[in-house]
Amino acid sequence: KMAELPDTDDPPSRSPSGSIFSRQGSWKGTFWSAVYSLKTKISSKSLELDHSREAWIMGVCYSPSSHVEKEKKNLREKDLLQKHIVDFFAHCYSVIWMTYRKSFSAIDGTSITTDCGWGCMIRSGQMILANALNIHILGKGWRLQNCNEEQKALHKKILSWFRDENKGENPFSLHSLMDIARSHGNQPGQWFGPAQVALMLREAVATARRKYDELSNFTVHLATDCTVYKEDIMDLYSSQENGHLNDLGILLLMPVRLGVERLNPIYVNNVTFLLSLDQSVGVIGGKPKHSLYFIGFQGRDLIYLDPHYPQPAVDTSSSDIFESYHCDSPQKVPVAKIDPSCAFGVYCRNQEDFHDFCLKAEKGKSPEKQKIPFPFFTFVEGRRENLHRMSTTKHPSLQLPSNPSRSLLESISEENGQEVDGSQLLCSGKGADYDHITDSQDGFLVISTNPPVDL
Repeated sequence: KMAELPDTDDPPSRSPSGSIFSRQGSWKGTFWSAVYSLKTKISSKSLELDHSREAWIMGVCYSPSSHVEKEKKNLREKDLLQKHIVDFFAHCYSVIWMTYRKSFSAIDGTSITTDCGWGCMIRSGQMILANALNIHILGKGWRLQNCNEEQKALHKKILSWFRDENKGENPFSLHSLMDIARSHGNQPGQWFGPAQVALMLREAVATARRKYDELSNFTVHLATDCTVYKEDIMDLYSSQENGHLNDLGILLLMPVRLGVERLNPIYVNNVTFLLSLDQSVGVIGGKPKHSLYFIGFQGRDLIYLDPHYPQPAVDTSSSDIFESYHCDSPQKVPVAKIDPSCAFGVYCRNQEDFHDFCLKAEKGKSPEKQKIPFPFFTFVEGRRENLHRMSTTKHPSLQLPSNPSRSLLESISEENGQEVDGSQLLCSGKGADYDHITDSQDGFLVISTNPPVDL
């Protein structure tokens, strides 16, 4: 049996400003909180795994065979499968879980006291950041069930940075992220996409690392055009103020779109491949207007934590808060059902770890068995600023629009005197000039740019 993704949770109406809270009222938030609470009780199921197959959580594989090699013991098959499952769920429960909250202090300038109905993508973004921080500070092998008091205190401090209130001690709270959103013309109550949330996280960390010693050697890098520019990453290491060039943990966020209206099936294996890498900290995505945080997979099913569970705001200084931030009922969904718009998260502890990621990811960033490669992200030996300047110099008419694929299609249609169907577009990245159009064996149009157009 499999827990199905629920239908979109986008509220049916919005105010002229784009917020679901018309006239700054919070009654709609209370209504949606009740709806989600009921929906969660009805749809919540325990995750059922195939005990005979391996399962992955953030680059860690759990399988009976792995325990045989690790323990070198002649265990009965039943006992082995039990340990396999126990360890898997111990890891799942140790993953930080962020959800809708209600009854928190009102967001500045509003009477909004809940994010029910609009904050799911922000909560997913908080999860990917919180878990990267947890690995950065406590290590990848940390587990909540067997940590000592010192580790619990550090873990609680990480959670306190996400507490929802209007105070400077909470740099990654919903309130702090909404301050950043406003600086970009957005408002509380609006729904945010993966790329928007990734941008907010980058700015929040840039501010916080100047204030907190624990964050001085941690940063977020955003691959804004589906491209990882290696020299930009090396610049981050060389700019370390403490002089320790290798002492920097980087959360690399890569917003991508793996299809037009639905996930292109050629990318299914690539999604699971990225989640199997040692550096993986998950994917924020889901369905349109319904965000989820994908943390692993088994076969072709993605395992996720669902933020659509309203909980009261909590005081992170209290003694027992872990149950509110850890989930004992992860879910799964077929990879093919996820929305094509998502953001992959990768945490690299140092330069060696980043180079290891590049080496491994290079093998799995393009779909298999395709005559022409269609990587969903790429690595470039250089800096984004330099290559961007070259691109805009050669093709000044191609600007960065709100819908880059559609605008690029229109530009190509005008110059070639023929209409191009957007549903057939795949950009290969680095090839001939952008007006060179060829057909692949699958009937897709391949549009390449050299130097790359900033999409």
